[in-house]
Formats: sequence, structure tokens, C-alpha cells
Amino acid sequence: MNRGIYTKWIIGLAFLLLIVAVGCILYYQHTTAPYKAEVEKATPPTPAETESTNTPAERTTPTAEKSIPKTSHTMVKMTVTGTPTQPQTQASVQTAKTEEVPVSPFGFGPYPEIPDDYPTKHNVSWSTANRQMELLNRVLISLWTEGQKNFHGGGTYKGKVYPHYFDTVYIGVKETVSKAGSVSRTTYRLSGPFVKYSLQELKENPPPHIRILDLETSGIDPYQYLDLP
Repeated sequence: MNRGIYTKWIIGLAFLLLIVAVGCILYYQHTTAPYKAEVEKATPPTPAETESTNTPAERTTPTAEKSIPKTSHTMVKMTVTGTPTQPQTQASVQTAKTEEVPVSPFGFGPYPEIPDDYPTKHNVSWSTANRQMELLNRVLISLWTEGQKNFHGGGTYKGKVYPHYFDTVYIGVKETVSKAGSVSRTTYRLSGPFVKYSLQELKENPPPHIRILDLETSGIDPYQYLDLP
């Protein structure tokens, strides 16, 4: 009787252990399933997958290399200001600048720059000046640039330039021969508007601060002064 009881206990215990073992196996599979999925994601692709993935990249490489010259060519066109198919060189830029500089029609070269403080700057017009007027303006501007600023305007006489200095009067004598052969002399003057003395006053009682120069022997030769041919 005791043997039958022991047999039942053994069979029941074995059945209980089987149930526990099956439950452990199911629990292990349930808890390890997420880890297996992560491991599969991290696993490197097979050679077949690698070959199929690299094929599109190899096909796109020549396309990228061909697009580089197109981009460079567009940038060159944007910087060209002349002919679209020929980039502008430094020599062409210098030539364009040289052509823009106004040049005297009388062979005196480029016009000089007029200083901002030049008193008669608004009266200088290179486009309408004749040869004599251009030489006059060139001499006066050169004198002003060199620091000789004690004059206002100037005049010409027999091809020479006479600046109208504030303290200077040019006096000349003109001889006239009549039909009878008699000779008469006429005295005349050349000065600026700031010398307010009559010819009679200058001849009889010249002021000490006024310089009187002979018209024939004074004046400035513009060709020699400006070193013009």
C-alpha cells in the first residue's frame, strides 16, 4: 500500500516538473525575442545585398563628375563684361580705362585734373576750348597745382600766357605809323580785375606794392613751361 502511494507521488512530481520545464521554455522564448530582433538588425548584410546597394552609387558617380565643368563655365560667364565667350583679360581692362581718358585734340595729351579749390574751375570747358584757350587753362592749372595761387584768371598775348596776379600789371607800347609816315605810340596795360589803378596813375605815381612788367619781355611760353612738342 505504501508502495502505491510512493508511485503516485513520483508520477505527480514528474508531471509537475514537466509543467515547470515547459513554462520556463516559453518564458525564455518570450523574453529573448526582442534581443534577437536587435541582433538581426545589427548583423552586416550578405554579399548579395551589398552588391545591389553599391550599384546605384557607382552609376551616379560619373554624373557628379560631369556637372563640375558646367558650374565652372557658368561662373566665367557671370564675370565677363565684354564678349560672353571670351573672358576679359587684365590687358583689355587697362585698354578700356585708357580709352575713357579725355585727350586733347591738339596733341597735348590727356587733360590735367582740375583742383577742387581752383577759383575758375567752373569756367574751364575742355570740349569747347580752342588751342589758345586750352594752353591758357593748362598753364594756370599747373601754376595753381605748384602752389602759385596769388592770381585770378589770366590772358594771352602773342602766344604767351599772362596770369592775372593780384600785384602785377603788364604794360606795353604799341606803335602806329600814319600814311604821312609819322609814328605814334600808344601805351596799354594788361592786368587782372584786382589791380584798380589807371594807366596814368601807374605811369606817374606807381604804388610800391604793385609790380609793373613789360608786356613784350614777360609772360610764360606755354610750350616751354609745359614741355610740349
